[in-house]
Amino acid sequence: MRRKPGILPPRQMQCATLAARGHDDLGIARHMGVAHHSVRAYLNLIYRRLGLQDWGNPRVRLANWVYGRGAREEVAREVDK
Repeated sequence: MRRKPGILPPRQMQCATLAARGHDDLGIARHMGVAHHSVRAYLNLIYRRLGLQDWGNPRVRLANWVYGRGAREEVAREVDK
């Protein structure tokens, strides 16, 4: 089943939210309990899925996307576990 554009699975949304909150890759990896390389893979997939890799700073654009969509409320439960 394909997801709608702009919809992220829960783990990718958790990663996106942590990145938007300013965590670096290593901090995200520790929080999520995954390898640093997994975080890089998640972020690259997220950037492609949301079309953020084409120009500018994709991490800043990701933060704008996360907070612009009100995702912090949606994912806060997952991130704060």
